[in-house]
Amino acid sequence: MQKLTRLIPLILSFLILFSACSKAPETTRYIPKDAIGVVSLNTVELAKKVAWSALAGSPMFKEMTGKAGDTTKFDIEKTGIEPLTTFFAFGMPDQRLAGKSKFMVILPLKDAEKFKTFIKENYPNAKVELKDKLTFISIDANTCIGFDGKTAIAATANKAYQREWNEDGTPKVADNSQHLTILTEEIQKCFALPKDQSIAENKEFASLIKESHDFSFWLNYEALASGLSQEELGSAGAIMASQKKLVKDAYFTGSLDFEKGKIVADARYHFNNSAKAIAQAMASQSDNAELLKKVPGNQLNLLMSYHFNPAGIKVLADTMGMAPLANMALKEMGLTLDDILNAFTGDFLFTISDFTVQTKNLAASVGGSAVNYTSPEPSMKAFLSFKIKDQAAFGKLMQIATGREMLMATGPDAYMIGAGVYLNKKDDYVAVTNDQAAANAFATGAAAAKFDIPKEVKNNPYGLYIDIRNSVQSLPLDLLYGKEDTAVFHDGKKLLESVVAYGGKIDGNHAPFHFELNFQNKDENSLMQLINFSQKVMEANKREADSFDDIIPDDAEPAATVDSTASPAI
Repeated sequence: MQKLTRLIPLILSFLILFSACSKAPETTRYIPKDAIGVVSLNTVELAKKVAWSALAGSPMFKEMTGKAGDTTKFDIEKTGIEPLTTFFAFGMPDQRLAGKSKFMVILPLKDAEKFKTFIKENYPNAKVELKDKLTFISIDANTCIGFDGKTAIAATANKAYQREWNEDGTPKVADNSQHLTILTEEIQKCFALPKDQSIAENKEFASLIKESHDFSFWLNYEALASGLSQEELGSAGAIMASQKKLVKDAYFTGSLDFEKGKIVADARYHFNNSAKAIAQAMASQSDNAELLKKVPGNQLNLLMSYHFNPAGIKVLADTMGMAPLANMALKEMGLTLDDILNAFTGDFLFTISDFTVQTKNLAASVGGSAVNYTSPEPSMKAFLSFKIKDQAAFGKLMQIATGREMLMATGPDAYMIGAGVYLNKKDDYVAVTNDQAAANAFATGAAAAKFDIPKEVKNNPYGLYIDIRNSVQSLPLDLLYGKEDTAVFHDGKKLLESVVAYGGKIDGNHAPFHFELNFQNKDENSLMQLINFSQKVMEANKREADSFDDIIPDDAEPAATVDSTASPAI
């Protein structure tokens, strides 16, 4: 696994920037339709955005390929790999392997003989053998590569997680004696795979690949639920596996693109008719308008919103047969599932505002000397608000919470949750906050500031907004990092602007989600900006850190003169 991991980054590092034209990714016919997950890398699109020279000369590239040997004289032509295409990697369950799964990579070839030579030069101990029309190279006991004249498929057994133990408590050694035989057979099956058994015939996958994104991702929920054991899935996954009608033909597709001034990601959850009925039941037409009127502060740093119809949870519980179990568990508290679901409209909003970092002057005794120093002290207003649907149902919940001492009443419709957390109710709205002034303002109905938030964030079931640019301005980086790092992170303040994400509205047989990481520089490609910033970070890491003398000045006062009440010695 480690050797293949070492090889793949080396190959992909050179592939991502080489392209002049593209050809259809015919290699999708080698991917089984029951693959759990598939990742694709489109070198054609990436090569349009970043020049090879920009990456090859950066410390980031040298760090990435450092474990693969001397790359200063590397020639992509000598690898025999065809760089003008889309590359695929996929995962498959396999209970015969110690790790219960395998990972496979498809590499189109330009020259098979050059590829064989390249592998043998990098792995002198690799074994080469012919089987039918395929050439196989065994890298180690867990990794092999099979190829014909046009395509190579590399396969590796996933690392075995320790599950079995000897009677004396020592772990059993994983048996990998048959791994190469199994992996060789699986590679042969991929080459001989009928097209109707491949993922190429899946219309959602085909549509995703035709969109030609820089990176694409595919997840098959049905294969995930049925292909892995309960041990791998966990309890939540086991419940999902028991609901086969909900996960059949259910997929998650995602993409990521580096554009000028931003990184854009899109995702879709594709559901079948059974799951669609639940999704429709949970759909809400609410927005953030009323809740936003109650957010405290003058500068909004973060906003997360979620709107759903609680009745949909009842539909989900009934469909999965979980409603009786839920009611049985709630009965001990004198509640039913309906009591909880009727209490809320399903509209929730969480915000952080007025985030600042101030400095606090402190003193300490270090090595017998007195040192005066400053420490960062962050402050913010955290605010969770939601809307009540049924006052009686909500009152019942509050009565139980106070009776169990989870809440302490401090006044009419005012409570404390532990130390420094306040809950206030005003008409049909509830706020939970760490700021008492904000809690009081909410209780009196004081008007809140108006914030400039993208309308898509406000008008979708799911919304996320982070103002990175303004949030990091008060960070005292010179106190958090050494001299060299401080310069880098001051540049970092000028890198990112905001995060915008939203989605969840049902559109036919899927629900879309959109994500943007926005950069302050709108004129340069985001990948190029990340490369340049990474280069600065790596260069700073190679410089010497601040010395002890830089921290403790020569004229430091003796420790005895320090006020011992100021702070403890460290």
